[in-house]
This record gives sequence, structure tokens and C-alpha cells, in this order.
Amino acid sequence: MNTSQIGLVAAFLGAAFATAACASEPGTYYGVDAASFSKNVPDPVTGAVNQQFVTGYRLLWGKHISKMLAVEAEAVDFGRKSNASTVGMTFWGIGMSGVGIVPLDDNFSVYLKMGLATTIATDAALTNTVKISPTLGMCLQLEVNPNIAVRLSTNTYLISTSGAGLFGNNNASIDALGIIFRF
Repeated sequence: MNTSQIGLVAAFLGAAFATAACASEPGTYYGVDAASFSKNVPDPVTGAVNQQFVTGYRLLWGKHISKMLAVEAEAVDFGRKSNASTVGMTFWGIGMSGVGIVPLDDNFSVYLKMGLATTIATDAALTNTVKISPTLGMCLQLEVNPNIAVRLSTNTYLISTSGAGLFGNNNASIDALGIIFRF
């Protein structure tokens, strides 16, 4: 674990322990993000890493445990990518994360996310490569009204893997704008 990962773990644990003194913030929420994904695609011949950009989406479900802590589950469509040995691969994933919430005022919060995601890559021959990997993220959330919020987020999926025509650093970064609905 490197220094930044240790710092994120410490911040997350600090937020979790701080919730014991905070008022409860019950509620379930659902969200959808329109996302821009950048993925590192290593060339199997030269080893050079090229970045590809595609658009996709992310669906999420969340549950506030307290005012400063939530749990989120997500389904992500990473889109398609290709390299010299693979003509078109689709990537998708599901994940579960703990979320530390830092309220800046009544309508604006910073969310720090850390969890695990299962990512699946499928090539043209329908061969699947499955990887369980950490995911990290941060988002800014603006409350529009008690039932709707807007989110601007960035997430990283550490998908370094090999198989199905891929090897090396295939990490995916997601920059997204989304909307949250509370029921």
C-alpha cells in the first residue's frame, strides 16, 4: 500500500468513527451518471500505453448509515476498447463502496469513496476476463431540493490484469455528471 492509499484509508476510517457522534441521516438514494471513461490500453507488441476515451454510464444505489457515512453499490458500463491484438472488447463492472461524507454546508458536500469492484472484459469470441480490484473516488454533491441532488465525480478502477488479449495497466478512470434521487 502506498502513502496516498494509506492516507485514504485513514481518512475513511476517521470519517467512519466520527459518525458515532453525528445525528442519523437515514435514507436510500438512487442515481444515474453520464460518464466519460479514459482507459489505458497497452499495445501487446511495443508495450506502449495508449489512452482511449469513450462515453458510458453508471447506475448506483446508496444508503446513508449516518450523516457522514454511506454505502453505495454500482453497475458501470466502461464501453469498448481495442488494441492491436483485440478488435473490440466490452468492459463492465459492479462494485460496493464505503463512502465518507464531508458536508461543507447544508446544500454542498464532498464524498470520498473506497471499495471493491468486479470488472468483466468480454472479447469478440465472448471470452470473459474477470478481475476484482479496488476502486477509489471523490465527488462533489449539490442538493437541489430534499429529493434531488446533482453530482460531479471522478473514480478510478485499478483493473491491472492480463487475459483476453490484454495485459499490464488497464486501469479505468471515470469523470461523471449525475443526478441522485431520494425516495
